[in-house]
Amino acid sequence: MATMRLSPALAVLVLASPLACQISWQQQGGMPAPLARENHCAAYDMTRSRLVVYGGDNGGPAFSDTWEFDGTAWQLRTPTASPGPRWAASMAFDPVTGTTILFGGTTVTGGSSPNATTWRWNGTTWTQLQPPQSPPALLGHAMATDLLNNRIVLFGGRDPSSAHLAQTWIFDGTTWTQLTSSPQPPARCCHDLALDFTTGSLVLFGGWGGSNFGDTWELVGNSWFQRSPAQSPTARWGHRMAWSAAFGGVVLHGKSTPSAGNDTWAWNGTTWQLLPLAAPYPTVWNAVLKAEFSVGRLFMFGGSDGTATNKLFTLDSTAPGSFTATGFGCAGPSGTPALTGLGFPWIGTTVSLSAAPIPILGVFVLGMSNTISGGVPLPLPLAFLGMPGCSLQVSLDTLVTSSPGGGAAQVAVQIPLLPSLVGTTFHVQAGSFDPGANPFGLTISNAVAVSIGGV
Repeated sequence: MATMRLSPALAVLVLASPLACQISWQQQGGMPAPLARENHCAAYDMTRSRLVVYGGDNGGPAFSDTWEFDGTAWQLRTPTASPGPRWAASMAFDPVTGTTILFGGTTVTGGSSPNATTWRWNGTTWTQLQPPQSPPALLGHAMATDLLNNRIVLFGGRDPSSAHLAQTWIFDGTTWTQLTSSPQPPARCCHDLALDFTTGSLVLFGGWGGSNFGDTWELVGNSWFQRSPAQSPTARWGHRMAWSAAFGGVVLHGKSTPSAGNDTWAWNGTTWQLLPLAAPYPTVWNAVLKAEFSVGRLFMFGGSDGTATNKLFTLDSTAPGSFTATGFGCAGPSGTPALTGLGFPWIGTTVSLSAAPIPILGVFVLGMSNTISGGVPLPLPLAFLGMPGCSLQVSLDTLVTSSPGGGAAQVAVQIPLLPSLVGTTFHVQAGSFDPGANPFGLTISNAVAVSIGGV
């Protein structure tokens, strides 16, 4: 696969223009909300499209309340049974049963006497499960939904002796199984774990194990891999992570030293990128951060900024991005090349354009315009070049070749993390050498308009 960036001409145009939008956390107000809290746990219920929040504290005894947020309003639920007071527990959505699973935590604020109980919330009541085997009693552990493998993954935490653990556990909807493959990330608590929908892996960052961690790990299938990104958030604990469609990766916010400034980062599968957010910045740690998949935004609730808070922030995706096929291709002996877009065309991501059939060599053109090229109106019929029925539909700004594999050729386009790109469009068209297609020996695909999204 070949790789190209947006054309230099477009980059200069973008950098010279004023910002078209500002990316910022938006505080939501005017709604009844749960009491201020930190060290609570939460999960996004994909079955019922709502955020489920449980427990935590605000300096006193641990809470035992269940709240749900449907994107508009909070609702206090009153189930007949519940896990009781919980501090530093963890929750995740169970893709097997379509319910929410809570594990561990302690009934006492401050971190003593964690338990090893597993509870299920079905939207109406809590039920304590009796799995054949279970992780040890834990607090400060992290759990995430692994949709690719239809399971919940738990890592780390602190046991009743205050030892930090380096154990990975899998919940399959019925029981827990320890994953013993080597290596495992070092023992820690107070980290976070999130599913990267773009790659299907689980991303782990940071935490505390006697000192702050600043390492990045990915769980791919049943194997952990430590990554070495070109840039990274500083070492920290108390942060939270969730996948964001707007950035095509995992977003991280918060840290245990907010006086040094709270920053927001995005993991793009290769490295971390500091997001250019507009003020104000939420300065919290021990909050909850979850993705509302139905509309593509992030929820961040509660946490501490020195004292517990009940503020709700959102990071919205107002421009989702899209691929739109335009025009038609022309045929050769191998067929008519069809061009399609793959991935999420948002700022800070890499998308792929794939063309097939490509018998010999793929030629991709990326252009700023689909109406004019070098002063010549588009589409431009190419019969004068010996290519009857073919037309150029994209301005000739950037050209790259790609060798085919399996009859298809692909090119990766890196979209810079520039807010001013949100709402702009670039255009791509592909061609292929296909002897016998016409006197020129070249076929051309349809075009694809790529609209760049963001927040």
